Amino acid sequence: MEYLSLKKKEYIYKSDLCLMFDYDGIFPEVAWQTSAVDWILNECWTKMDYGDHYEMMVKPDMAKTVEEIMNTLNQQAAVMKTFNTLTKVKFYENVSEKLKQHTVMSDVILACMEEIIEKYPVRKYSAELSRILAWVGLVMEAIENYVEKESIHLPPINSVSLTKPVIRLFSIDKNHFVMADELLKTLKNCNIDVSGFEKNVFGMKELSTFTFREASQKVDKDVMKNLEFVKMEDIRLIFAQTPIPTCNGGYCTLAVDALRDILMDMILAKKIFQTIEEKNWIYIKQFFKSIEKYFDRTRGVYFIDLKDVKTIKELWENVYDTHLEQSSPSPKLMKTSKKTGFSVKDLKETLPFLELEKCFKGIFEYADPIYSILTADNKLSTNHLHIAVLQCQINSLVRKIPMLLEFIHKQGGCDRLSIVRCELCDGKTLAEESVTITKPQRPETREELHQKKTKHQSSIDTKSESEALNSEVAKSDVTIEKPTTEEKPSQKTKESKKSKQPTSREIPKPEPKESNACPKCERAGKFTREANEKLRLSKIEVKQLKKDLIRNQLKNEEMKQKVMDKDERIRMLERLLEEKDDVIKEQEEKMKEQAAVIQELRRVE
Repeated sequence: MEYLSLKKKEYIYKSDLCLMFDYDGIFPEVAWQTSAVDWILNECWTKMDYGDHYEMMVKPDMAKTVEEIMNTLNQQAAVMKTFNTLTKVKFYENVSEKLKQHTVMSDVILACMEEIIEKYPVRKYSAELSRILAWVGLVMEAIENYVEKESIHLPPINSVSLTKPVIRLFSIDKNHFVMADELLKTLKNCNIDVSGFEKNVFGMKELSTFTFREASQKVDKDVMKNLEFVKMEDIRLIFAQTPIPTCNGGYCTLAVDALRDILMDMILAKKIFQTIEEKNWIYIKQFFKSIEKYFDRTRGVYFIDLKDVKTIKELWENVYDTHLEQSSPSPKLMKTSKKTGFSVKDLKETLPFLELEKCFKGIFEYADPIYSILTADNKLSTNHLHIAVLQCQINSLVRKIPMLLEFIHKQGGCDRLSIVRCELCDGKTLAEESVTITKPQRPETREELHQKKTKHQSSIDTKSESEALNSEVAKSDVTIEKPTTEEKPSQKTKESKKSKQPTSREIPKPEPKESNACPKCERAGKFTREANEKLRLSKIEVKQLKKDLIRNQLKNEEMKQKVMDKDERIRMLERLLEEKDDVIKEQEEKMKEQAAVIQELRRVE
C-alpha cells in the first residue's frame, strides 16, 4: 500500500518492496518455473537489510521496468528457439557469467540455481533455466539501479548512510501528530542533533506523541525543511484496526481505536446491551475499571501496544464468558424493510424494539442529533439504520460510564466515535456515577499472607495501647474538680452542658497510625515495607521474563514458518519431479510399444 507525503511523493514501507513485482503471469503454463522464481526472489528479499520495520522509502514506479523486462525475455525466447541443444547450454552459461557483473545478489541467485539444476539439468531445460535466471537477474538489477539513484539505504544493495529523514504523520480528524520515539530515533539515525528535546522524550511514556505543531517547535527550522512527513491513511475497520509498526520492533494501534474495538465487540458482536439485566451492570463497570490504566485520561493522544490490546480483549472475554454469556437470552434482530432509507421515527421505534431502553433510559435523546448528522453526510439506506442504533448505544454507554467519555474527549476522538453534544467539548463537567467496584478475589501469595498476619498483630498491639490511653483519659475526667459555690450560674450552666456531652470513651476514635515510639509497630512497618519492595521487584522481574518469553516465542514461530516454507517448496519440487518421471516412463513405454510395432512390421515385410 502506498502513502502520500506532504510533498506529494508516494511512499511504501521498505519491507513491502517485494510486492512491487508481479511475476505470476510470466510462466503461466509451467508451475515449477513460477515456484523457482518465487523461491529465488524470496531468498534475495530475506538477505536485504530493511532496517526497522517502520522505515519507509519512495515508491518505485516499476510498471515500465517490468514491461521492459518482459520484452527482453520474449526476445530471448524467440532467439533460443533457433538454437540447438549445445548452443542453448552455452547461452545459459553466458547469462550466468554476466549476472555476476550486474547484481550484488548474484551469489544468492546462482546458489539457488545450483539446487534447481540438480532436478532440472541444464542440457534438458536450458531454455527454461535461462528464462528464470534472466528474469531474476533483471529484477534485482532494476532494484539496485533505483536504490542507488534515490540514495536509499538498503544493504547489501546500497549501504549509503541515511540522509533523508522520513517521519510518519498520523491524524485523528483534524489533529495531526507523530510518534515521539520515532521522531527521536529517525533523526538520531540521520546524525541530526536532538539534544533540544531528547530528555523530553525520555521523560514521556511509551508510544506517546507530539502534535505536528510541537514537533515543528522542537526541531530546528533548517532540519524541519529537510524532513519528509508521510501521511498515514486513516482506514477504520469495524472490529480490528490495521497494526501500525513501531520503532521498537512491535506493533500498536491508536488508544482510542483500541477502546472502539472493545465497544464494537460489545455492541455489534455480542449485543450485550440488548440482553443484560440491571444486576449485570456491575460486571460491565468492573471491567472498565480494571482496564482504566490502559486508557489514561491524563495523557494526550497516544498509541497502545498490541500486546496490551490482546490483554484487554482477554479480560473482556473472561468477564463475558464468566458472568454475561450464560445469563443472557438471545438478542432480537432488526426488522428487515423493503423500503430504502429510514426516518427518525423508524430509529426511535427500533430502539425500544431491541429493548435498549432497559439498559439506557436516556437513549432516545441521541436519536435526533445522530439522525441529523447521518442525513447531512449520506443518502440514507437501511444500512445507516444499523449505524444509527450503534451510535445511540455508544453515546449512552459513555454517559453511563463517564471515564469513557473523558478518555475519548482527551484523545480528540469525539467525532471519530460519533459522540454527539459532548459535554466536555461544550466546556461542561461530567457527574461521576457512584459505583461500588469490587475487584474479583484471587488466591493470596505467601508474602501477602505473611504481610496480612503482621498487619493484624500490629493492629492488636496498637489497639491495646489505644485502650490503655482511653482509660487514662477517663480517669483524668473523673478527677476534674467540681465548680465552687462562688461560681456564677452561667458557669454552672456551661458545666452542665459539658457533662451532657459524650465522654472520650464514647467518641469513635480513628484507627491510630503507626507510632515510631512503639518498637513492635516500627518493626512491623519495616518488615511490611521490605516485603512490599521485594514483591514490587519480583513483579518487575516476572514482567520482563514474560516479555523475553514472548519475544523468543515469536522468533521460534518465525523460524518454524521459514522451515515449513522451505519444506513445502522442496515437497512441491519433489512432486513435480515425480510427475516428470511418470511422464518420462509413459513416453518410454510408448516408445517401446512403437519399436515393437516397427519390428513386427519389418518381420511381416
